[in-house]
Amino acid sequence: MLRSGIDDVNENYEYRQSFGDKALSDRSDSGDGAFQTNSSSSLLINSDAILSFNKTVGKFTVTANGGANYAYNNSHSYSVNAGSLVVPSLFTISNVFPGRLTADYSWSTSPTYSVYATADVSWNNQFFIGVTGRNDWKGNLPEEKIHYFYPSVSAAWVISETFHMPEVIDLMKLRLGLADVGNGLVRSRSIDTYTFESPDWSNTVKTANINAALVDPHIKPMHSITKEAGLDLWLLKRRLMLDFTYFVKDQNDQLGGIPLVQGTGFTSMTTNVGDVRSKGYEWGLTLSPVRTTNWNWDISASFTHYKAHILRLSPNFAPKGYIFASYDGKTVVKIAAGEEIGNIYEQNPILRVKTGKYAGMPLLDGDAGEFQNSPNELDRTQLGNYNPDYILGLNSSLRYKGFTLNLVGSYRKGGKYISVNQQYMESNGRAFTTLSSGPNNPYWKGGRTPELGGMPWPATGSSTYDNINNNNDNQRSDYNDASYAKGVFLNPNYTGDPAKATDADYIVNGADPNNTFYQFPYNSYGDVIWNFTSTRVYDATNFKMREVSLTYTLPNSITSKIRVNNVNISLIGRNVFQWNASGRHEDPESAFTGVGTNQGILRATLPSIRSMGFKLAFEF
Repeated sequence: MLRSGIDDVNENYEYRQSFGDKALSDRSDSGDGAFQTNSSSSLLINSDAILSFNKTVGKFTVTANGGANYAYNNSHSYSVNAGSLVVPSLFTISNVFPGRLTADYSWSTSPTYSVYATADVSWNNQFFIGVTGRNDWKGNLPEEKIHYFYPSVSAAWVISETFHMPEVIDLMKLRLGLADVGNGLVRSRSIDTYTFESPDWSNTVKTANINAALVDPHIKPMHSITKEAGLDLWLLKRRLMLDFTYFVKDQNDQLGGIPLVQGTGFTSMTTNVGDVRSKGYEWGLTLSPVRTTNWNWDISASFTHYKAHILRLSPNFAPKGYIFASYDGKTVVKIAAGEEIGNIYEQNPILRVKTGKYAGMPLLDGDAGEFQNSPNELDRTQLGNYNPDYILGLNSSLRYKGFTLNLVGSYRKGGKYISVNQQYMESNGRAFTTLSSGPNNPYWKGGRTPELGGMPWPATGSSTYDNINNNNDNQRSDYNDASYAKGVFLNPNYTGDPAKATDADYIVNGADPNNTFYQFPYNSYGDVIWNFTSTRVYDATNFKMREVSLTYTLPNSITSKIRVNNVNISLIGRNVFQWNASGRHEDPESAFTGVGTNQGILRATLPSIRSMGFKLAFEF
């Protein structure tokens, strides 16, 4: 079989702006308005040549396919931009104001050559083996050319066809699978290019940027190897169907950048940085408790659980055996062998007492009683893991004659998310949590008024220590709104090595009202929200009733008279109900959209929308 397809797209458009926001008196110096013309085109050619083979010999059946693919992609675009015009509303490039003309041009082409083959062998409808293989070659220049080979093999045994089973068993099948997919590598060697700046610096000097991308000459493509085993079991004339799959997925030779000395002319080098392994299992269940002429009820459920860990980390990537990478929402992620994927840590490591009865308590500074950052980045506190313990999907379909009621729900158990929304509300004073610490706050104590927990300020000079008097006397107010950070500080009279301090050398902040570092509530709580991301970490457990629909199907005796088929009238509701374990009025799922970074971070998201609708569907 031969087949080929072409996709050719060409676009041309203009942007015209008659006037801008400039005053009439300024137009002679800088012009006004704008004009831009753009053109782009892309061409994609995809062709295949395939040979097929099918043969049955005795109890054996062999099906094989082999082929070759050629894919070619060519695209280019250019634009000319008159950033300001001499004469407003005259849209020509020659009308551009001096020094405001810019242009851009890009071009790319990428041919890909592939060969592939599949073979399936079965014996007596009991044993099945499938093998696949594919190799891709990509790139134009020798420095760019790379290739991938990714094979797979699968096997299945229908036990119920080999042995005589009890009548209750309709099907019992074992499955095994192994697949290897290579990807991720853009090029195998370094290619250095440069581009000119547009517009030029100061409109007088021609400047260029060097696009220096260093690639490890011994780099390998990343390989994703998946191994799985499963069981399919059908019972009671398919009224009960169960499938179970256990999988192990290894992502070997993952790619990343290693920072380099700037004097080399490169910022980093792309190389293989480590291996990651994911383990988990999935099961699906379909139950049909009711099957009659008029009634039919089907219930289906799915369950997914997995965990992923870093197996190996290149010493070139992490010389200390670990690194902390900046994430989002004042958090970091730890990359280290043995670390579970999804763990999120505080951005700021808080200095804490290491030994004695105060071990683990924050060590406050001796000047203002504020939290201190630790010089040891390993002191960062783990906030949680954004991955769920499991996800359960539910679906129910109840039919009576022409009426069908469908329910679709999902339950996500476990996992944590950080609400940046809460951070913004607190930092702007728009959250109730800024009014008072409450009775059991682990970070601070106080409030804006006595009723909200505010304490009276001590009298001038009432402390035994000058540092405390200097701090409190400079903040004292006539309002009973004194607040303080919870922790300990070294006795201001202690002159020894802080690392050798004993329990007797520490003072608990707040234990003695006269010897307590107080702050305004604004300063006290502000210190907390900017140092402790843990104040806005919430449980992501939630249940959603994603869809409820009621459908009526008109009988054929009616639809045949109007010459249409399958006429369905439906009432549909989506996002009908949601329950959050955190009790918050925000959707935890908004923190887990997309793939890659920012998982577990909820930032400036819109609320979930409940919708109700009506649907009419039919066929001719």
